[in-house]
Amino acid sequence: MASDGAAVRGDVSQRERAGFLREDVTLKEGDEGWAPKASMATRKKAPPQEVPGDAFDRQRVIPDFDQALVQRQVCLVLGAGGIGQNVGLVLGRLGVREVIFVDYDVYDASNLNRQCLGSVADVGRRKVDVAAEGAARHSVGAATTTVTPVHMDVVAEWAAVVELARRSDVIFNGIDIGGSFDTAVGCLAKELGKPLVVGQSYGWTYTAEYYDGQPGTVGAFDAAAVGALFDADPAGKSTHALPREDAMALWGVDGPVAARCADAAVGDARGFVAGYREAALAALAPGQVGACEDLRFLPPPRGKVPTRFVGSWVVPCMGCAVQMVGQWTNALTGPVERGRTPPTFSDMDIPEGSSQAEGVGRGVAKEIGVWGSGMSAEEVAGLVLPPKQMSSDASTHRYTDALLTREAALRTELFFGSAPAYFIPVLGAVAAAPAVIPDPAPPARQTLPEGVVVPETPAVPLAVADPTPAASGTTAPALFVTPVLKTNPAASKELPTAGGWAPCAGAAHTPTVVLTSGKRSALLQYKAPGGRECWVRLKGCGNGEDGGFTLEPLGDNGEMTPRGCGFRDSVLLELEMCRRVAEKTGLEVANTPMGYFEYALPGDATPGIGKYCGVFETVGDKRAGDHLIAGMVELAALMLPASEPAAAEQGLRAARGLGADDDCLPTDIAAACEMPVGDCSRTALHEIPPPPRPDDPCWNNAVERLHRRLLRAKRGTATPSILLHLARRIGWECGYALKALQDARISWGTFKDALGTHCNAHVNNFVVRPSPGEHLFAVLDFDMAFDEELHRTPSAGGDLGSLDDIFKFERAAGMRQVLAGSDFASTGVAGKAELDPAYAPVQTAIYDTIVAGFDGGVAGAPSPRVAALDDVLWDVIILCLTLTKHKVA
Repeated sequence: MASDGAAVRGDVSQRERAGFLREDVTLKEGDEGWAPKASMATRKKAPPQEVPGDAFDRQRVIPDFDQALVQRQVCLVLGAGGIGQNVGLVLGRLGVREVIFVDYDVYDASNLNRQCLGSVADVGRRKVDVAAEGAARHSVGAATTTVTPVHMDVVAEWAAVVELARRSDVIFNGIDIGGSFDTAVGCLAKELGKPLVVGQSYGWTYTAEYYDGQPGTVGAFDAAAVGALFDADPAGKSTHALPREDAMALWGVDGPVAARCADAAVGDARGFVAGYREAALAALAPGQVGACEDLRFLPPPRGKVPTRFVGSWVVPCMGCAVQMVGQWTNALTGPVERGRTPPTFSDMDIPEGSSQAEGVGRGVAKEIGVWGSGMSAEEVAGLVLPPKQMSSDASTHRYTDALLTREAALRTELFFGSAPAYFIPVLGAVAAAPAVIPDPAPPARQTLPEGVVVPETPAVPLAVADPTPAASGTTAPALFVTPVLKTNPAASKELPTAGGWAPCAGAAHTPTVVLTSGKRSALLQYKAPGGRECWVRLKGCGNGEDGGFTLEPLGDNGEMTPRGCGFRDSVLLELEMCRRVAEKTGLEVANTPMGYFEYALPGDATPGIGKYCGVFETVGDKRAGDHLIAGMVELAALMLPASEPAAAEQGLRAARGLGADDDCLPTDIAAACEMPVGDCSRTALHEIPPPPRPDDPCWNNAVERLHRRLLRAKRGTATPSILLHLARRIGWECGYALKALQDARISWGTFKDALGTHCNAHVNNFVVRPSPGEHLFAVLDFDMAFDEELHRTPSAGGDLGSLDDIFKFERAAGMRQVLAGSDFASTGVAGKAELDPAYAPVQTAIYDTIVAGFDGGVAGAPSPRVAALDDVLWDVIILCLTLTKHKVA
């Protein structure tokens, strides 16, 4: 509030300074005010005349400082202690509209040295009341800052915190009650899209972090550390085998969210602890945490150091508060020419004047107590976090240890891609997925131009039996009112991320992300009813850069065929076979039918050939071959020291039964020549987490988690190699899925037609699931699939024999050969990744183990999954997909 003697103008912000924003203008010779002397007053354009009594005049005249914008801000300050009170003091002097203090503590005599809004007379009072009254005294200007005190337990009354955050423009977190609460606040800020500023101080140091809350940027999470709270009791004893009641009592969790997590964990094959942890982390994730009534479902922090043990005083507390408000103000209204990008992480050690974060890494070994454990120096190195460096890259700080599968922007890039797609609306029809039957009177094959061929399906023609959708859920007509065609950027009308778009059925169904998927497909993300994020695959929607559908040579003799589209028979067949595969095999099918487009394009070069596009809801896009296996081969060279190829070759020779002088051929050659391959998964390899990469939070988050748990997981499960264990899992899952299809008398699609021999049973028809679970993959691409009821031999081509002969071909020359690293058996896989020749034995061991796992899956062997390795295996998968994330399969 203003002092009594000040001549404050009550109308300053409404009149003379309404919307005023000073620009940094350099004067030129001849401009008014220019003078030949090089001084600030003669080089820069002067501000308007000062209005007497304007408390904010000196910050209004800072170029690009938008005081009117600042005065509209509502600021939520969590914690009214040494940092929170000083944040409120600075915000009052800044002139924000409202400061909301939240705390549950009372003012103590020991707080007086650093909590600057109180005095001796305030000892014993509620901190929020002390802070509110003190901040009001520091509020200046015509429109004083409103200060709102809220005395409450943020853990038990989390729902109230959520509502306060919803009506605020920024969140300042200065509450020091552990990483679980910090992570909840970080996830909430990400969910609401609100800026978050986090601060902490102790002894001679302080840190301040700023996060903008926007999609695709780093968030303030420590989900891995939260998950670790479930792993052991305070004495360090494992909790993995505890039953429900014992585990919940030990953790000290309670409340309605805890009950829901516990119910979700009952019956989990991995045990109650693992199931509860997964449910709790899911509830904590952005998009879910805002619906939690409380945070009592999370264990309280263990081993928290009391403030008196490390000490606290006014300089780091005040410095931290000033830095926090400064970072936020810079992002809000900082210099335009500097991009308004404040450092995400600032760390200050007062005696040194610079970051001491590097010392954190050196101290970890002692803190985790590795001495006397019997571990070697190399094993200790596998446990110790790498030194952290001062950097503007937020991935180097603990608050950015995001659990990647919980962070939407990173999941999009990893599991769906990042290459944009471009569309135009076109003429045609949109239909829901129908029920179909074999066509009793199939139409005669159309007469085609000379040299042009339409691919035949190996199934009888299908007819629509009922226009009513055969599957429940959202249909294509509910999303689109007209077909869309993928084209090049110059010809397209880009899909907006807000508001309506002509081809969509209303603004509510406007896609928020539009990505390319292969040459003739695309992926669209939209919000389903209830807020669920869904992905839609358009399969056959145009060639993109070619601007629609083109004739291309594809046959063995140069025959031309339309590319970029589906055809009536193949689209109806895929819609039907997706349903049959799901019903008959129990496999997770990646594409759920929603309908199809039928195009009617003016000027079509082949108007006699109908062009169609299948529309599906899909679970992902990254493929087992081009992304996961290729990434794993690349990752091996980063995780294995130079000594390990020799160990891999020794294990490979033992698994194959080879002598020292026998040739050790690459897996694809050995498999093609029907020579033995070996399961190398029991070969011991010394694996270490790969080095961090600059500006890659996705990679660095997974690397830091592996530093904490890779060696422990291998020792605890007697797993000699995590990479070779993953290879065996991949092979087994491919064999298991192919066996399930063939047991149901379903072929993935192997046949001959006028264009040559096709085999759709290959590894790229497995999509990596975007969340960990019992299986790694979901199956897809059934546009050439058939079962016994629908099977027929194409009229032009040749007979591959009986259905059992086709199954044998798919197992041997198809799937097995592709898993061995060959790209000869199928055009669906781009080829295997290549390593440094010195690592060739490692690559061969990986492919041998994949093939051995496949043979086991086909033979009905039990799954090699080890549930206790799921978390570590998932981090390795994250790294594999990061290495290949820009590859379009």
